Amino acid sequence: MEDDGKPIALPQSAVLRGLLGVLLAAGDDLLSADRLAHLVWPDAPDGVRPGSVHVGISRLRRWLDGLPACAAGEPVRLNRSPGGYRLHVRPAAVDLVCFRDLVARAERADDDSRCELLRTALGLCRGPVLADLPGLPAYDPLLRRVRAEVRAAGLALAEAASAAGRGRLAVDWLEDHVRREPLDEPAHARLITVLAACNRPAEALARYEHLRTRLADELGVSPSDEVQQAYLDLLAGDRDVTGAGGAQVRPRPGQLPPDVADFTGRDEQLALILSNCSDVDRSPTAVRIVAITGRAGVGKTALATRAGHLLSATFPDGQLYVDLHGNEAEPVDPAEVLARFLRALGMDGSSVPQRLDERAELYRGELAQRRMLIVLDNAAGEGQVRRLLPGSPSCAVLATGRRQLTGLSARCVRLDVLDHAVGLDLLRLLVGAQRVAAEPGAADEIIRLCGALPLAIRIAGGRLARLPHRSLRWLADRLADDRRRLNELRLEDLEVRASLELSFRRLSRPAALLFRCLGALQAPEVPGWACAEMLDVAPESAEDAVDELVDTNLVDVTAPDPLGQRRYRLHDLVRIYAREQAGAPGGDEELRTTLLRALTGWYVRARKADRMLGHRLPRPAFSEPAATRDLDDSHVPDSGQVTDPLTWFEAERTALVAAVQQAHHEGADGLSWDLASRLTGFFENRSHNDDWHNTHRTALTAARRDGAAAGQALILHRLGELHANKDEYDKALECFAQARDILARVGDRLAEAHVLRSAGVAQRMVGQIDEARRSLDTALATFVEHDDRIGIAGAQHGLGAIHREQGRLDAAAASYEHALTLLEDLGDRLTEALVACSLGVVFRLAGRTAKADAILLRSLELSRSVGHRPTEAYALCYLGELRAEQGDTDVAGTLLDASRALCEEIGERFGLALAWRAIGTLHRSTGDPAAGLDGLTRALRIWTELDIPIWRARTLETIGDIRAGQGRDEQAMADWRSALEIYRSLQASEAAPLAHRIGLAGRVSTVRE
Repeated sequence: MEDDGKPIALPQSAVLRGLLGVLLAAGDDLLSADRLAHLVWPDAPDGVRPGSVHVGISRLRRWLDGLPACAAGEPVRLNRSPGGYRLHVRPAAVDLVCFRDLVARAERADDDSRCELLRTALGLCRGPVLADLPGLPAYDPLLRRVRAEVRAAGLALAEAASAAGRGRLAVDWLEDHVRREPLDEPAHARLITVLAACNRPAEALARYEHLRTRLADELGVSPSDEVQQAYLDLLAGDRDVTGAGGAQVRPRPGQLPPDVADFTGRDEQLALILSNCSDVDRSPTAVRIVAITGRAGVGKTALATRAGHLLSATFPDGQLYVDLHGNEAEPVDPAEVLARFLRALGMDGSSVPQRLDERAELYRGELAQRRMLIVLDNAAGEGQVRRLLPGSPSCAVLATGRRQLTGLSARCVRLDVLDHAVGLDLLRLLVGAQRVAAEPGAADEIIRLCGALPLAIRIAGGRLARLPHRSLRWLADRLADDRRRLNELRLEDLEVRASLELSFRRLSRPAALLFRCLGALQAPEVPGWACAEMLDVAPESAEDAVDELVDTNLVDVTAPDPLGQRRYRLHDLVRIYAREQAGAPGGDEELRTTLLRALTGWYVRARKADRMLGHRLPRPAFSEPAATRDLDDSHVPDSGQVTDPLTWFEAERTALVAAVQQAHHEGADGLSWDLASRLTGFFENRSHNDDWHNTHRTALTAARRDGAAAGQALILHRLGELHANKDEYDKALECFAQARDILARVGDRLAEAHVLRSAGVAQRMVGQIDEARRSLDTALATFVEHDDRIGIAGAQHGLGAIHREQGRLDAAAASYEHALTLLEDLGDRLTEALVACSLGVVFRLAGRTAKADAILLRSLELSRSVGHRPTEAYALCYLGELRAEQGDTDVAGTLLDASRALCEEIGERFGLALAWRAIGTLHRSTGDPAAGLDGLTRALRIWTELDIPIWRARTLETIGDIRAGQGRDEQAMADWRSALEIYRSLQASEAAPLAHRIGLAGRVSTVRE
């Protein structure tokens, strides 16, 4: 029993399994209590009391109530009526009902269709009827009827296959059936006939002789007329065993499966296979071997089959083919394959030796003078294939398998998923070009959701071909749900899940655990060290499990990341399957422990890298949660994240963002919010504002659920800084206020001072100058009290900006220089770059150009050395303004363009407005007022959107100057007056000079700089 492709554990009680089995076999027929007793308790010495049957029925009903509803939403019900019991279940959910429906349809179909319908029907028969219940009476009419129906379908398949010239379709079923029923003469007769039709007369003769001997020994009779006639027909039509004049003629086996009519793509790989198999001169004494490897469903068999058919003229003595079932629990024994091959080559079955090495020797001898192609499909590994290799260079071998087959001295052809365009070509062949052209978006989505896997596309296309009334959008929408995608990718005997399951079941325990964990992880790819953390083993030991997954093509290896690390990822459909296995019963706690080890591994490395990176946002002294406080990072190697923390952060960025989310999802809230706080410096440095926002929103929820007051304040402070960096000052001040309230309650005055310093900077930006000064002065006093030099430097930086905007350039320079002295001692190069940039502006405004030039170049050098791109953009802009004032307009234009481009790239809107303002001013100075107005207008638009009044006023004043120069007096006066109003509201130093200019003007046309 299965539910959505997942096995359902049957009741342990043989009685309950027996009741369930016979009720399902009965279908719509009622079974009385006596009948059930006879079927389920046949060996009870004194019979079974009705009460025992009723108890069994009651227990079965409780078990059925625990089953999930079937796909149509109908529960399985056990009904009782006066005539007995009947199981009510949706017909399509019962294999026996589906079997009977397919057989009925086959009776009305032509030969080819009948073959396919009967094959599908027989494919639903997975062994003897109710094989799990050997105690059931095999002679009972209920079970005999089912067995008779299966037998009749098998014989009908033999007849239909023979009529259609496709006798090979019936061979496997007939051989399996006569093994179970060795005296079924009609089945033997049909097997002899189809073997002869398949150019396997030696096997047909052996079958007849074996049956004749057994009938004589056990029953003392001769074969039936039907068998005798099949034997005579074989002798009359045998042209492979004897030729004209009785001369021996060697068989020419043609065992390749039929080619796929809609085979698409793989041109390069196909050409490589044909070239290697045809080139005898390449190695005149060695067998030519091509090994085709790749993940489940990637099309290895289809490619080998297409190549085999194209090579038929190159190998005129025939083709041998075998499916080695390498991914199943019991792959085909090479000895069995050799016996089959020897019989196909004309050897009588009784002459095949028993020992494997003798069969291999005889096999190589038979092929020594032949030009044959051997296709070994679905190999388990090199050991299975090696025994089946011919010794003659006149032969070639195509081997396929999910594992690498590099030890065979083979030319390896590794298949990956299809290119998107080739996947669309395949879909067009399957459903029709018109349907794809009518819904191109849905077609693209289907290929993407199928992961461009040929098997998945073939199933999706097959379903749409069978349902012409359904749109491509209908299927795309169904595939979009990860939880049901593998259920949708199933069509009769084709199923993506089943093909993956074969690989998964053969994994070792460590590899299976790692596979499940990779499916459960939200990180799309992981480095090798993370695999070691998950398995809690040394990296060298983890490599064995990783290599096993890579070897079976369940895991892909990506190109080395910037640190040179190999990273591992799952194909989309493989990830869904791995996630299903991660959710399988019995492994929840082990899996959670494994996941937390991986998340903790990212945390300790991020903490170490963050400490090396350094940033301008200190954290409260007691803000580390208990979950992470004592975590040891001494085992983290001093490479990568230590020597180059920014590169490490960038390489792990996606995984770190996912780790914050997943730690919260797993209930590890302390780990979640603390990890997020370790990412702030990197996010700010590289302007990854979306990641900053998403991780910290999750972190805030985690800190609140964790009950961590200091953690909440820390995350709110960092969120406020994010909003300030994005020029969202109202939101920033709201976050700062919440953080201050929390810190005031817990009594952390120093942490509160750091939040207050950030609030002071935001207040200055929105024109709240008095509030900003009070906030910064209060914060500075607390920093001095606690001798917090990084805090003092930050407060002095903020106060310096207020002095600068109010025209107190000497006081601004003193504040900035005080901050720089502290930062140089602390080794905080990032904040030093920020302050140096501000000091350079003050020196420029004060006319101290040499000092301005030196300190701005120092800021540019520092910002580049620490990788802080926003500060680099500002330094470029201010250097451009300085060069413009020095008359070097070409260099100025280059610097300003570089600043503008960098700000656009990283989304730094404040810096972008500064750059456009400086570009506009430069064009004005070079005699291009129109270009000047364009740049200034762009800057003004951004200042207005950001609601930063001081810079809006400065830009309006410059726009007025240009318009006055153009004789547009009224517009110029309106611009100046708007600017003056803003200056006065902000108590800005620019107010008095502008008022004086307007008053002296009398009229705008006489006003000039």
